[in-house]
Amino acid sequence: MKGGIFAGVCMYILAQTLAWFQSNSLIISEWTAKNYIALVLILSPFAGLAFTLGTKYLYSSLEQLWAVRFIGFASGYMIFIPLTWWFFGESPFTMKNLASIILCTALIAIQILWK
Repeated sequence: MKGGIFAGVCMYILAQTLAWFQSNSLIISEWTAKNYIALVLILSPFAGLAFTLGTKYLYSSLEQLWAVRFIGFASGYMIFIPLTWWFFGESPFTMKNLASIILCTALIAIQILWK
C-alpha cells in the first residue's frame, strides 16, 4: 500500500512538472516561446502517461478517487511554487501563498493518513 502511494505521488510530481513547462512555455524563455508546439508535442505523452499511472497507483492504494483528485490538485500547487519561484522570481513567501502551501500540505496529509 505505501509503495503505491509513493509511486503515485512521484508520477503526479513528474506529470505536474511536465504540465507546468507546457502551460508556461510561451513565457518561460524566448526559445520555448519559439518552439512551444514541439515542446508540447514531445512532453504531452509523458505527462499523460504519468498522470494515468499516478492515478492508477494512488487509487489502488487509497481506493477513493476523491483522495486521488485532491492529491493531484495539491501536488500541482506544490510543483508550481518552486518552478515559478525559480523561473519567474515570484516569491512564495507572501501570507496568501504560505496559507495556500499549508492548506495543500494538509490536503495531501488528510487524504493519505486519515483512514
